[in-house]
Amino acid sequence: MGTAFLHLFPANAWHWHGYAELMIWIGLVVYTAIAAWIDFRERRIPNKWTLLWLLLFFGVHVANQTLESSLVGFILVAVLMYIPTLLGLWGQGDWKMSMVLGAAIGALPALVIWFVGFLFVPFLKPWIYRASLRHLPEGQARSIPVAVPVFVATSAMFVVLLFFNRM
Repeated sequence: MGTAFLHLFPANAWHWHGYAELMIWIGLVVYTAIAAWIDFRERRIPNKWTLLWLLLFFGVHVANQTLESSLVGFILVAVLMYIPTLLGLWGQGDWKMSMVLGAAIGALPALVIWFVGFLFVPFLKPWIYRASLRHLPEGQARSIPVAVPVFVATSAMFVVLLFFNRM
């Protein structure tokens, strides 16, 4: 088991050891912000946008020698989030977005972001509905663009981590 096992989980998304973790979190805020905007207006997240960021995060992990942990996070989130996707709780674009988060910061932080994001849904839902009526038919405007609460949670987590990692 030695060092190969230890390299599966070393990327600590909660405590920043250098600029790689900061770059990943800034990238996540940018990725989720634009994904949220597109999802808000069209109720979809483009595959090209998701693939671009997945490759960027894998590249950062290759440079940081943490690709193994990134792949484990990607696979774990893919498996765990596939069941709600099959049940129709969200779309395939949302599932792919969760995998990008898993690849970037690992399975547990990605799942925490999704959980916190869904805590924001009751507060965001009325605003999203009213604002969505400008762009979408009423039936479609009633749906929740999952990327919006995920963006809110990612941004909130980034601000909290930025505060605690400067102390």
